Amino acid sequence: MSDKTSEAKVHFRSNAKVHEVDLRIREANVRLCQLCLWRNRKGIGFHIAPSSSSLPVICMVESNSPASAGGLKICDAIIAVNNKNISEANYQQATTIIKTALNTKGRVDLLVVEQKFYKELKKNDISMISSSAKILVTPHSMPSDFFNFPKHQPRTCDIHVNQDNKTFGFEVVSGDDNIGIYIQEVAPDSAASNAGLRKSDRIIEINGTYIEQDS
Repeated sequence: MSDKTSEAKVHFRSNAKVHEVDLRIREANVRLCQLCLWRNRKGIGFHIAPSSSSLPVICMVESNSPASAGGLKICDAIIAVNNKNISEANYQQATTIIKTALNTKGRVDLLVVEQKFYKELKKNDISMISSSAKILVTPHSMPSDFFNFPKHQPRTCDIHVNQDNKTFGFEVVSGDDNIGIYIQEVAPDSAASNAGLRKSDRIIEINGTYIEQDS
């Protein structure tokens, strides 16, 4: 009787540990971003921080780009490229591997995690692998709403909240070396989304106050 009880407890703890690991991975937003080039657009639309010495980190994701559509975010750490671990690669090595993949096949799979969670996951020896990641896929061609969207010109987004929608519905992030403030995420059907705010937009002014150089 005691043996069975002991086995049950061990099994319960094992399941609890698995649940804890899964929860941490979800919180860390580990993603497999499957990106592809578009015929009518040059480039994939993201940049790695030149200062990256041992962990490649995304410093820029262009608005309305394949990278943006495929779920890549500013401050993402790149763990693997096409299942090849590059977490110890420097800037030059990482860019070469990614460019080679794009030039060869016109697509690339990036396993990424938000940089702020990377050290915690690694410290706790939690594997960051493709099978445990959320899969996000870039459309094979540019979405129709990207075609007519204003490019390379400032625009004003008037965001209003009301009783039915009390939150703005967007997140911000600082750019490389804390220069510039960018839109990290826009919630669907939110006040921000309805006002035309887009992921990867750079904020220039807020209520007439110039913040272009703010961190």
